[in-house]
Amino acid sequence: MFPRPARKSGRFCDVLPPLSVRVSESDQRRFALLDFEGLRPPKVRRRTYRCQPIAPPQRDDLDRLYEERVAGRLRKRSIETYRWLRKDMLRCASNAAGRNVVRILDLFMDRDLLGRALVSDRLADGKICSKSTIAHRRTAIRSVATMLRPELQADLGRDPHEIIREALRSVAERRGGGYRINAGSPRTRGGPTPSPEDRCAMIAAMGRAEGWIGLRDRAFATLLASTASRVNALRTLEGVDCHSLPRDRVRVLLHQKNGRERHEVELDRVSREALRLYMFAFNEAMRGAGRPYRIVLGKPGPIWRTERGVQMPEKALRAALRRACVVAGTPGYTPHAFRRAWATAAAEVLPRWEGALGGGWRGTERFDASYVTPSRASVWRKLAAVAVEHPADRPEPEQAQHEPARAL
Repeated sequence: MFPRPARKSGRFCDVLPPLSVRVSESDQRRFALLDFEGLRPPKVRRRTYRCQPIAPPQRDDLDRLYEERVAGRLRKRSIETYRWLRKDMLRCASNAAGRNVVRILDLFMDRDLLGRALVSDRLADGKICSKSTIAHRRTAIRSVATMLRPELQADLGRDPHEIIREALRSVAERRGGGYRINAGSPRTRGGPTPSPEDRCAMIAAMGRAEGWIGLRDRAFATLLASTASRVNALRTLEGVDCHSLPRDRVRVLLHQKNGRERHEVELDRVSREALRLYMFAFNEAMRGAGRPYRIVLGKPGPIWRTERGVQMPEKALRAALRRACVVAGTPGYTPHAFRRAWATAAAEVLPRWEGALGGGWRGTERFDASYVTPSRASVWRKLAAVAVEHPADRPEPEQAQHEPARAL
C-alpha cells in the first residue's frame, strides 16, 4: 500500500502514485476508499462580477410631492387609481402632441394639450375607454391642482383650477355649473336582471349551508334584494349603523357611493326576521365555542362575520352566490343584479323620482338608463300611446282577407 497522503496539500497531484508503479485493482479500490476519505476537492475561486444596479425610473418632483400629501388623506385604492389616471393622461398627451410628455407641469403649461388629454376616448393601449374613466380623469387632475396649488401657481403664475376650467371650456359642453364631456363608450347595465322567480330561488339556495353560515348567507341575500344596496355598502355594515325602533322595527344606515351622508333604509318584516335569526344563531354558536364575539344592534362590530369573528370578505360572498346560482339552476348573476332587480320592480309600481330616491340614486337619469330593465308589457304600453299596433291585436291572414268583403 501507498502511504497515506498528507492532508495539508489540496492538490490531487500530491496524493496520486507515480505512473511507473503498477498497482493492483484491489489496492486501487482500497486506495480510493481509504486514502481519499475526508478529503475535499480543491477550491477554485470563481471570478465575481459586480453588476451595476439598474436605477429606477425618475419620477416628477411634483408627482412625488403629490403622493406624499395624499398619503394620509385618501384611501389606498383611490391613490392607486389616481396614479394610474395620471400616467394614462400623460400617455394620451404624448400621443396627441407627438412628443414625450413626462411631467404633470407640462400638461398645465399647455391648455389645449390638457383638454385633449381629458377628453381622449382612447387609452394608451388603443382601447376605447368608458365615460366613467373620462370622468375620473377630471377628478384626478382637479385633485392634483388642489394638493399642489402653491407649487403650480408659483410655476404657472395662475391658479391651476382656472387652467382646468379653460381646458374644459374648449373641449366640453357647458351644463349648469359644470361641463359635460361627450366622449367614451356609454355605461352598460352590467349583466342580466334576475326575474322574481330566479331571485327567490337564489335566496333559498344561499341558505342551504349548514349552521349559522347558511342563515348568514340567506339574510345577506334577503337584505340585498329588499334594500337595493350595493354589495360593499351592505357587507361593511356595522352594528352602530343598525337602530332598533318601537314595534320591532329596524332601520339601517348604508354607505352611499361618493356621498358623505348615509342612505337610511327601514327593513321589512322578512328582512328583520332573517337578520335576527342569523344574529341569534351566530351568538349561540360563539357562546358554545367559548369565543367572545357577539353581534348586537347598536354596538360596534361588523354584522356579517366569518368563523373567526372578522368581517366577511367580498370574495367569500361572491363564491357563495356562484354556488347558489348553480344549485338553483339560474344564470350566473352578480350581487349587483339584485340592485337592478329592485329598480326594475320599483319602476313598475312607483313614479320614477320616488323609485330613484328609495334606492339611493341621485336623479332619475342613471336610474332609467343603467338599472331599470323595461318589461315587454311596459314597452307596448308606451308604444300604444303613439298608436303602434300590438302584434296580438293584428288580425289573422284569413280573417284579414274576409274583412273587406264584410265591409262591402
